[in-house]
Amino acid sequence: MEEKEGRSFAAPSRQRGRRRGRKRCRAPHRLPRALSPLRLVGDSLAKKELARTALAIRSLLIPGWVQKVWQDEEERVAMRIRAGQKNFLCLLCAAPGKSGFGIVEARQQSAQRPRALLSYLRAHLEGGTLVGAAADEARNLLVFSFVAKSKPFYLVLDLSDKTPAILALDSEGFVRASTKPGKSGYPVKHGEKFPLPPESNPGVEAGRDKAEDQKFLTDAGALLSGASPVEVSGAGLVRKRWEKKVRKRIENISADLLRAGDSEELRRKADLLSGALGRVKKGMESVEIEGSDGRKEIIPLDPAKTPGANLELLYKKAAKAKRAVKIAGERLLAAQSELEGIPPEEPACAKRKSKKEVSRPFLRYRSSDGVMILAGRNGPENMRLLREARDWDIWLHARDGAGAHVLIAKPGKEGKVPERTLVEAAGIAALRSRFAAEGAVDVMYVEAARVKRVKGASPGKVLVSGEKTIRVPPGAGAPKLLDR
Repeated sequence: MEEKEGRSFAAPSRQRGRRRGRKRCRAPHRLPRALSPLRLVGDSLAKKELARTALAIRSLLIPGWVQKVWQDEEERVAMRIRAGQKNFLCLLCAAPGKSGFGIVEARQQSAQRPRALLSYLRAHLEGGTLVGAAADEARNLLVFSFVAKSKPFYLVLDLSDKTPAILALDSEGFVRASTKPGKSGYPVKHGEKFPLPPESNPGVEAGRDKAEDQKFLTDAGALLSGASPVEVSGAGLVRKRWEKKVRKRIENISADLLRAGDSEELRRKADLLSGALGRVKKGMESVEIEGSDGRKEIIPLDPAKTPGANLELLYKKAAKAKRAVKIAGERLLAAQSELEGIPPEEPACAKRKSKKEVSRPFLRYRSSDGVMILAGRNGPENMRLLREARDWDIWLHARDGAGAHVLIAKPGKEGKVPERTLVEAAGIAALRSRFAAEGAVDVMYVEAARVKRVKGASPGKVLVSGEKTIRVPPGAGAPKLLDR
């Protein structure tokens, strides 16, 4: 013993020195909460994760309809469950060192020969309803309860370190299929009763954030499937799939544009056929017509159709091609704008057009004999005039040229049209045609019953039979123009 400043010190023992000389062991590094595997049952954090997984399943997937079951590997089972108007691809994994439950993005591909577990699950589980999920922290189990074919059904995910397994139990709790064969050393064999935990129906607290539960299960699924959570649940993959879908749509629309054909070319052929319709007979397969440039052109015909029907068919094809090009063009523009991230405007074809209210349609004249004369101001009015005409009314139009349709309202079916009224109506038709600057114009007239509209053609195109011709100067006579 030595004394120093009135205090005594004992020499340190050899054993105490050894203790002080030892290096302290550092505590094992604990993984972050979001990445902690569920298989670490000895860790209190893992037990919390197990309970949280069961709670997230109850919050997000119950009640859930089991649509399809896959098994791509011996220790993995995937189920597509529809819950809350959404589809979830759930993965159960019982591989050594990598076991758990999570939500994944990629669909699993089953083997060509279904395993015994997959065959049993497809026969008894598909079409059933997930009604419960419980965690047995003492034995490290996740127990899923289903109702299939009006009977209870259980799927047990054993997350123990030594013997992880997936077991399918019947309504009485007997093991009917599993990922562990009979000689694998698993404590419960096929056909034996599995000791299920006591039945409980834990609820879910009100106001629970389902988005957080989905993120938790998605991150767990990313670890089980070998992908990072960003790759699985991030917006990059969604954007990539969306772009692929839009590009495919653009390709399809472009193909539609090529198939639509040239509407202007079809209409030009229809106009040529309209001018030479008198030379066309039923049964002809084609007709040779000289165009405006002096070149002869062969137009194919349907021999089973009349000349008028062939003309209507050509106009119909031209109108259909024009509509197809217009609609496909708007769809293509919208798809390209969508691909660039620009919100597409509403297509013009989708906008509802307001009907233009016309208080008094047609131009109205009173002839010198007191007879009403009507004249269309545009294509739609010309067609309306023809629709509203009575069979015995007199229809007039400038021959071989564009112009207004003119109608004489005949006093009666047996009545006669005065000669002066006919001349004045013909003068109106000549004045409102493309020959208005000429000295005299040929105007054809006939009863309205002999005038037929050409289906598919532009407004104003008609077929006339039995017409007569009168030659008058534009604006002949002195009809009185009534209120417009």
